[in-house]
Parts: sequence; C-alpha cells; structure tokens
Amino acid sequence: MTVGSSENELEWLSRVLWNGITPSSDSRYAVLPSTAHPRFLVPLEWPRASSFALESYSSSRMIGRIGKHVLALGFRLRLSKRVLRARAGPPIGYEDEALIETSLRRILDQPVVASIFFQTGRPQKKPVLQLITPHGDPIAYVKVGWNDLTRRLIRTEAAALRAMQERGAGQGELVTADVLHYGDWRGNEMLVVTAITGLKQGPVNIFPRDATKALTHLETRESVKLRESRYWASQQHRVARWSTPSLRSITDLVDRLGGITCEFGRIHGDWVPWNMAGRKDGGLAVWDWEWSRGDGPAGLDCVQWLFQRAMHLDHLPPPASVDRTLREAPGVLADLGVDPYLARPLLGAHILESVLRLEEARAQGVGRVIATDRYDRATERLLDAS
Repeated sequence: MTVGSSENELEWLSRVLWNGITPSSDSRYAVLPSTAHPRFLVPLEWPRASSFALESYSSSRMIGRIGKHVLALGFRLRLSKRVLRARAGPPIGYEDEALIETSLRRILDQPVVASIFFQTGRPQKKPVLQLITPHGDPIAYVKVGWNDLTRRLIRTEAAALRAMQERGAGQGELVTADVLHYGDWRGNEMLVVTAITGLKQGPVNIFPRDATKALTHLETRESVKLRESRYWASQQHRVARWSTPSLRSITDLVDRLGGITCEFGRIHGDWVPWNMAGRKDGGLAVWDWEWSRGDGPAGLDCVQWLFQRAMHLDHLPPPASVDRTLREAPGVLADLGVDPYLARPLLGAHILESVLRLEEARAQGVGRVIATDRYDRATERLLDAS
C-alpha cells in the first residue's frame, strides 16, 4: 500500500481502520486542521471525550495551542461540533466488526471513544489512537502496523514492552506502559497499551541520567568488540541493500573504530526528548519502543539523545550538533559506566541507523519521506573530526 500526496491521507486511513468507508456529514470524526492537511481526528460522539482529546493533543505552534483550547471549550459547550465541517470515518453510532473501534470495545469490554493522530510523510507513519471513556478519562493507546515495515515495528515494541514488564520497568526511575492486547487485526498488527498518567508538562530538555542508567543496567550485558558483534553484523546486512556515498562513508568510519570493546544489551533505540516525559511522582515515562533491541551497544541511547537534542530542540546545524555531542558525550558515557572513547563510533552508529531508517521507509512507499541531507552533513563533519 503506497501513500503519495497529502490528499490521499484520509483514504489511506479509511482503508487501514474502517475497511474503506467513505466519509459523510454524520461521520464520527472532525478533521484538523483540514482535509487537505489532516493531522488529527477529533471524536464527535461525546463532548467530554472530544474536549479531553483536544486538550491532550500536543501542538508546538502557539496559534495551535490557543486554538485547541478554544475548540475544547467549544466542545464542552456543544458548539465546536457545529463549526467543524471536515469529517472522516464511519457514521456516529455505526458498528461493524470491520471497524477498529468496534474491535477495541470488544477487546477492552467497555465503551471507548478514540481520537486519532498520525504524521504525514513520516518515515514510519502509522495510525495512533488514544482511547478515552465517554466521560473523558484516558484508558489506552493503540498503534496499527499496516505495511511490512510498520508491522515489524509493532512486533518489536510489543516484545520490548513485555520484556520491560518482566524486569519491573513499570515503576522507579524508568516507567513504561503495560501491554493490554497484541495481535493480528484484519491482517495488520495491533498493539494496545495502558495510558501513562500523572505526566509533567513540557519537554525533557535535561539529559535523563537516572532513567538512562536504569535502562543500561536493566539486563545482563555481553562484552565484545563492536565490529565482531551481532549488532554490527545486522547493520552491515541492512547497509548492503543500499549504495549511497554517505552510508558507505559512515559504515567505514564505524568499522575502522570498531576494534573497541563494547557492552551489548537492551537499548531503547529512539531515546529522544519527545518520546519521554517526567512524572509528577518521580521517574521518567518513556514510550515508542519500536526500535528497541536486546543486543544494542550500551551508550548508543545516550549519544542519540545528545545529538538529537542539539539538532532539534536547540536547532543547531548538523555539523555543530556533531561537535557538541562529541564534547558532551565522553563525560556522560563515563557516568553511565560506558567507555568514553566510544563517543565517536557510537555517534557514527546513530547517524548510520538514522539514514537506514529513512532509506527503508522510502522503499516502503510511505510518501514524502524526510531527506537524508542533515545526516549527510553530520557524516561529513564526523569524518572531518576523526
């Protein structure tokens, strides 16, 4: 299934979730900001659920934040439903086993209302549903894997969360969601997890030392040279499918530095500020375990967090992000019990992984995939610094 332009996004969503149902004036979701640029679907059946969905939806733009609060108030006053004309989904009140909402109500054995969000053109785009009671209380989140790539990611996340549960990661410094349901749904992978509540507002812009250390030491680790590890063998297998100068250069750099011994164990794989939130009662809630693996190099999550924060939160150019990461990482790695000399090969491994994900997504035909130019520039700087 290929999704090209943004005009086809709602058709894609309907095929995945509602067996291709055509929207009508009585459809159960309002589309925001518009049908031409859909990002978020608000449920219309229950005003309290609609209001909660809008209030909990994150928006980085001030006008979006102000607008959602006004709309949320409008739903509580029963006004917004009349204003929002763009609709999607099956009719309000319509039930059928081919609809995901019907299946979820049966799985959870209770009434639920869903809000739906997705990112158009993103590398691993998939529908994410927030499940809410009709009274506006959060219950769970649902992800649906709809093509080969996203099905694999859902399988990975389900296995990682179960492994984390077995090791007691639901409390303390590192908090994860519990798996409520995982399985096949109409040929797709569906994962239902608990909603983590009691979260602080605002991004995590200070390195989460305690939670990172807790994850690093959660499982028994194996010491082996980087270039001789199962992890590096799997990366080289993925690289063999592509032939770009950037990929070859960064692979050669990591392989050249790969004689250093690393410890390998559980990593998150997408350890970035926007995948985590502080809890009001302490600890760090972390989600999106789609890229987690049990044989990753210790310290890779740390280097990823530092580099991505520099580039996305602090808006540094890729070369400056590389420079700052290489300055900061050795001290942070040492504090985690990881060899500080691994900073450069680990950063190379992270950049390599980022490019591989973009190339794999492009091959899956998800539409406008983010260009790799930022990582190409980061690669050039890392090569210059080596």
